[in-house]
Amino acid sequence: MASFKEKMNYKWRSFVWDMKNSKDARNNFLTWFFLVVAFSGAFVWLLKADKEAKEQEETQKKLEQVEKARQAQRAHDFADYIIKDTRDYVVQNTSKRSVREAAENYNFDSSFWDSYIQDLVKDSTKYANEIYRDAWCINNLSPNVSFETGIKYIDGQEALVVGPKYEAEYNMGVSHGEEVIKSVEYVPTGKTEVKGSNKSAAYKMKVNKRHLKEISLDLARLRAGRNLARKNLGR
Repeated sequence: MASFKEKMNYKWRSFVWDMKNSKDARNNFLTWFFLVVAFSGAFVWLLKADKEAKEQEETQKKLEQVEKARQAQRAHDFADYIIKDTRDYVVQNTSKRSVREAAENYNFDSSFWDSYIQDLVKDSTKYANEIYRDAWCINNLSPNVSFETGIKYIDGQEALVVGPKYEAEYNMGVSHGEEVIKSVEYVPTGKTEVKGSNKSAAYKMKVNKRHLKEISLDLARLRAGRNLARKNLGR
């Protein structure tokens, strides 16, 4: 039979063991609790960051759409401005004498001139459409540049692309006992050279604008002459 001392020692060891187990359980609980809190916080942060990223992406897309629409409208307005400039040019350069000459020619061969007028209408429509097609080139300039400056930019285009001429300078070195080119540097020579034909939208606008003015002037003169001839025949 166990003595009183042995019983007390057993109870003490049992008490210490229980306390240790209780402390370990408490530590394990706290560890898992903080892990759960940290994970939940990180998960919430990731959700918030993902939401903010999507919102920023949507905002950027809307801004791009607005800018795209603005540029499209500005290009269309620029084409309208060129068409109006063409009309003004025609009004200013259609003389009464040229209209009387057109009327005389119409009286001589009305069917020929009716057909010719139809051809001019087709050509003027073609050049006008091409002007609207290429009018986006105004967006290559400053967003607030005036249309007058835009026309000057177009009229300043040349058929050939001329630019500075460069000359290659070779930096030599030695590799495996042989002289080799280590690098090539292109430096300006101070001269210019033709780099090719100008195929830009701005140059196309210049050519088409000139053709449209020429055709529109001829068309206005012939139409006015036809109207005058028909009016005289109706008297």
